[in-house]
Parts: sequence; structure tokens; C-alpha cells
Amino acid sequence: MIDLSLGEFRALAAKALRGAGYSWGLADDGAFAAKRLAEYGLPSGAMLARLLHLADRHEASELTPDASWRASGTAVLCPVRLGCALADAGGWDHLDLGATMEPYFLGPLLIASLGGDEAKAYRVEWDGGGYAIGAVGLASSGSLPMSAVPITIERCEMPTSTPAIAASRVVLAPSVLNELERFAHRTYAPSTEASRATGAGAGLVDSD
Repeated sequence: MIDLSLGEFRALAAKALRGAGYSWGLADDGAFAAKRLAEYGLPSGAMLARLLHLADRHEASELTPDASWRASGTAVLCPVRLGCALADAGGWDHLDLGATMEPYFLGPLLIASLGGDEAKAYRVEWDGGGYAIGAVGLASSGSLPMSAVPITIERCEMPTSTPAIAASRVVLAPSVLNELERFAHRTYAPSTEASRATGAGAGLVDSD
């Protein structure tokens, strides 16, 4: 297993999202969500890897919600794009949504719209599981979805027994780390003989 700091994980997540085709703005938002979920002790590295594979198979427009909060065609909703759109829209109390990948990623992107009110939360539910999330923590129940699921989102009162943020490090399986690094590698400029000669990498002569 590979142990990373939260900062290292967030930086890797941002590059991996960018490598999968997200804008830098969305990549930063998605990386924030991944870091926050890791702080709650959830396997956000594996969740992120699954999300990247989804994004890699579709055009961005297919994963972005339309005016009725549905994905176009046969694609499923991307939680990063959906979460940012919902946070910007505001003014809603209950939504029934179509199939959404990795719905845990929605939570950290929604809570900013609560204005720091620790008594308020969002509840995200699907068949077999769900969670409530607010400024003070996250309380989950049931199973983690391994594929896209229809979800319901509503504003609610924060459960009194909600666990607070606890984890200070992120532990990734080597296979998950390899997948994130594979996507992140797409953001790096390919090396050339000229770039190596002028200082990129070890150059033509190893100075160690």
C-alpha cells in the first residue's frame, strides 16, 4: 500500500482529472472533493479511478447535466460536473436524478452552498445506500455503489451523530496509484532531446 499526504493526493487527483479531459477548474473542484472524501475515511482514490475511466469513454457534453438535470444520450451523470452545476444553481430543496457515477463526489461540492450552517446538510440516497453531509462531517449508510445509480438529493437537518473528519493521510493500493498516475501523465509535455539537453529531467549527462 502507498501512503500519501492529503496535499499530495489532492495534487495527483487534480492532474489525473485534467488528464481525463476536465478543465483545470473542474479538476481542482474534483480534487477538492476527492481529498475531503479521503478525510472522511472513504476509498476516494478507487472512486476517482472509476470516475476517470467513465470520463475517458465519453465526450464532456455527454456527462454534463442539461436543464432537467439529466445526462444526454445514454451516458450517465458525472458527479463533479453535476455537483458544481447544482452548487451554482441553488434554490432547490429536492431533486430526483438519473444514473450518476460515484455519487459521494457530490457531497463536498454541495456543502459550500449551506453557508457554513452546521445544523444543515444534504442527503444523497440511492437504492441500497446513501449519506448525509454538512459542514461538521459525513454520515453514511448502506453499500458503496460500484456503478452508476439513480439518486435523490434533498436538504435536511444534520444528523446529531455525524462522524467528524478524522483521516490525515491517504492510503492507496498500488493498482489505484498506477491508474491515477497514468491519467496524470497525460498532462506532462513529452520530453525531447532538446528539452533534456537544456535541463528537463536528468539531461544527457547524469550529474548525480
